[in-house]
Amino acid sequence: MLKIRVQDRHEAVGKMIQDLDLPPHSLIASVRRGEQVLIPRGDTKLEAGDVIVALTTEEKKASLRDRLTETGHSQ
Repeated sequence: MLKIRVQDRHEAVGKMIQDLDLPPHSLIASVRRGEQVLIPRGDTKLEAGDVIVALTTEEKKASLRDRLTETGHSQ
């Protein structure tokens, strides 16, 4: 299980979950937005400040974290 806060600089901001190209065996279980907890769907759009709870295998944990926190500077 991973808990990640989406920040302004992350490329995931403004993207729908279905467009994130998550690693296999990964699931976004919830998104906390302020006081609200969302059950995410593919069309859930991520916003800066969202706290994501994601489930994945131990082998994919780093890959999932990298995917959700990409900033685009490595491209």
